[in-house]
Amino acid sequence: MGRPINKRWFGTTGTGTGTGLYTGNNLPIRFKTDGAVIEGYIVAQKGSKTFLCSDSGSYSPPIGNVKCRLTNAVIPASNGDASLVGIVTGGGAVTIRKLTNRVATDYNGVRYTWNLSDDSTETLIRLTAI
Repeated sequence: MGRPINKRWFGTTGTGTGTGLYTGNNLPIRFKTDGAVIEGYIVAQKGSKTFLCSDSGSYSPPIGNVKCRLTNAVIPASNGDASLVGIVTGGGAVTIRKLTNRVATDYNGVRYTWNLSDDSTETLIRLTAI
């Protein structure tokens, strides 16, 4: 799996457990389950492309934990599909194929360092090409 993502990046977005830079910054993920696309968060990492995902508790009945795999789509097409979308510094949005503790790789093989920023409406994955 390479270097696993530090657990400080997991949990409900906007409610980070760290201090300073890490306050409120948790990885946002979009995934599909039971035919619905959910804006959620990562609970645990199972591999560099596989995660346990959950919703923010706004769905009824509650979604619970769903095993998801990253795909090359902004909107996941099938149940169990997920997408992480990053914003490239000086560019547009890209879907992430693989995520480790320090490096994100897109579907064209381009590698980026990543960090999170919260603009008070959503948490964004900020990418800088290596």
